[in-house]
Amino acid sequence: MSGDPLGNLFAKIRDAVDETTDAGTDETVMAIVVEEVEEVEEVEEVATVGVVAVSDVVGVERNSAEADVAVGELVAVGGDAHDDVEFTIVAVDLVDVAPVEPEPHWPVFSVAESATLDDVGLRRRRDIAVGKALTVLGPRVKRLLQDEQNELLDAVRQRKGKGDALAALPSEDEQVARWVEVSRPAVDDCYAAGRVLGGGRTRPAPDDLASGLVALLVLPLRERVLASLASAVAEGPYDGLPDLQRAIASAVGARYREWRTQDLEPAMGDLGAWAFARGVYDATPDGVVLRWVPAEVEQCPDADDNALEPTARGCPFPTGQSSPPAHPGCRCLVVPADR
Repeated sequence: MSGDPLGNLFAKIRDAVDETTDAGTDETVMAIVVEEVEEVEEVEEVATVGVVAVSDVVGVERNSAEADVAVGELVAVGGDAHDDVEFTIVAVDLVDVAPVEPEPHWPVFSVAESATLDDVGLRRRRDIAVGKALTVLGPRVKRLLQDEQNELLDAVRQRKGKGDALAALPSEDEQVARWVEVSRPAVDDCYAAGRVLGGGRTRPAPDDLASGLVALLVLPLRERVLASLASAVAEGPYDGLPDLQRAIASAVGARYREWRTQDLEPAMGDLGAWAFARGVYDATPDGVVLRWVPAEVEQCPDADDNALEPTARGCPFPTGQSSPPAHPGCRCLVVPADR
């Protein structure tokens, strides 16, 4: 053994770490906690001798809760000149640990708590969760709108015929997919918050639900933009292609500006509220009786009719829907009838 007892100590520690790494813990973080260094002195300018008490060598998976460990002892003895120097190292055996659920992006409330809320309180809880998600989504959607408008006008400029201008907009599937990519985090947050209210575990929204809800948001805009393109092309005659392109740019810009200033906020509100309502519905077990909670009493005949007839999950309410929305702009929700 070397005449460097401290070097021997760290060699033993490295060996213990290597053994755990070889056992398949590539993602393990090793933490070595030193309780105290009782004594350190220099010997013949070639070695450092100390008595070190090491309290823990812990292996835990990244992003996991603190691991339970099984402890074993290793003893490192100093060199020939210092046989009485002894170092105690606490080694550990790693165990499987469950990952910690990340902190949610939505306000958390328990099923028991939601059972004590009246309809006003339930709607307020929904509005807080949805509002937080949409605060993050709003700037992203506005940027997407600007990018989409610029790309459309650029595509129009690169085309030479009137008919080609109508084909400048990307396909419906491509446009919806792009919007889903931007909107998905907010849809997932709202859906998961609704699942909590329904008594279920949080999870992302199903793919078909996310794409269906986003399509309800973006397709009306697409139809208006296509109508503006068709109207600008039909208004001619124009003094050459540049004149036509200027007319298209003006019409398309006005349409996007109108939608951004007047329609965007209500449309995002629909997206969040409908994802939340579907989360409640999906988390409710089959056969449980649901009641319809109107956004505002005596303001929507359909909502008032549905509220009068609690209905088992899976069966339609009087207006034909099993859960909101009943119409564009609907802010109703359903909850188990015992709440």
